[in-house]
Amino acid sequence: MKKRTLRLLLWSACDRACAGCCNNDWNLDALPIVIDFDGFDEVILTGGEPMLNPQRVIETIKRVRAQTDVPIYVYTAKVTDISAALGVLRACDGMTVTLHEQKDARPWARFAREVSKRRWSTGKSLRLNVFEGLDYHRDLALVADWKTKNDIRWIADCPLPENEIFGRLS
Repeated sequence: MKKRTLRLLLWSACDRACAGCCNNDWNLDALPIVIDFDGFDEVILTGGEPMLNPQRVIETIKRVRAQTDVPIYVYTAKVTDISAALGVLRACDGMTVTLHEQKDARPWARFAREVSKRRWSTGKSLRLNVFEGLDYHRDLALVADWKTKNDIRWIADCPLPENEIFGRLS
């Protein structure tokens, strides 16, 4: 049986205007509202940009944890506020950071260095998605801690994997 994943839209707000953003392909207001997190094998918290409101991300993690103990992952492109990003990572099971532009590489490298200093980060899922053409300091030793997907591109119409449900908070 395939793993059943909930991709949960926290909000549509984002401080970027990426031309290929998947949110442009979805009617986000038409997504089903999810209030029951039981029955999923994992939960992915996404946006818009979740790190625009890290405290609300942590509150959502607590809300999900009150119903289930499945892994919770946060997908973000914003780790410029290292303290806030560390707080969110500490509360969840892992984080996927996407580098969309070259200017994203340096904040991620600072964040990754700070993550590597935390004992509690051992065992966390650390994933890095790097858009094509970006140099993200491939020679950093700490990159070994991050499962990296290089040279990614926008995917037209953003299809969901068959085992994934896309919903939103009420």
